[in-house]
Amino acid sequence: MPELLTPTIAQQAIGEVFAPLLVGMEVVRPYRWARALSDEHWAMLRIQGWKGGDYSVEYAVSCGWVPHRQGGTWRRHRTLKQARPDLWVDRFTPGGPPQATITSLGGLARLRRDAEAALADVTRHAAPWWRSVDSVEGVLRAARNQSGSTDVQHAPSPEFVAACTLIRLGDLGDAWQLIAAEVDDAADMDALMRLLRTDGSSGGTVTRA
Repeated sequence: MPELLTPTIAQQAIGEVFAPLLVGMEVVRPYRWARALSDEHWAMLRIQGWKGGDYSVEYAVSCGWVPHRQGGTWRRHRTLKQARPDLWVDRFTPGGPPQATITSLGGLARLRRDAEAALADVTRHAAPWWRSVDSVEGVLRAARNQSGSTDVQHAPSPEFVAACTLIRLGDLGDAWQLIAAEVDDAADMDALMRLLRTDGSSGGTVTRA
């Protein structure tokens, strides 16, 4: 039978192959790296495992103005060490560039060959994409580009990221229409509104439309 590598060995080997792309980035969690794009958002790279022993490498942006749910509470991720992907591109992203599949089924040499092919794919596209989201307006454009797809469900959704980014830019009316479509629980909506009202990065006082 083909040799199936453990997740630890597989992800460590992928990280070693991707080392040239990680220059200037810091480890924020195991197999997640980040570097600052500004003092409130960060470029990220993440190794993601899938069923069947496959792996992909995602390039992402983490935004301090996009809340996340943690322990039943809306929270912000405001520092590099707290960075988490809010918007990302991987081999499943609709309209995204192709990326070689990395498999851990077949031994270490096979995995490294796959990772080198994936590195070539990601290297061509990650840097231009990170440059495209190096501003708040750029994040909004990228979120809108990914919005509307029913093929792949990201959490947070691109629509939610777009709404929070509109609030960061002070465009409150359109933002609440998007958030109302994404957050259908009244208690969740009230908690989110309280957070945005008290957060200086929200671009102003938020009221329910």
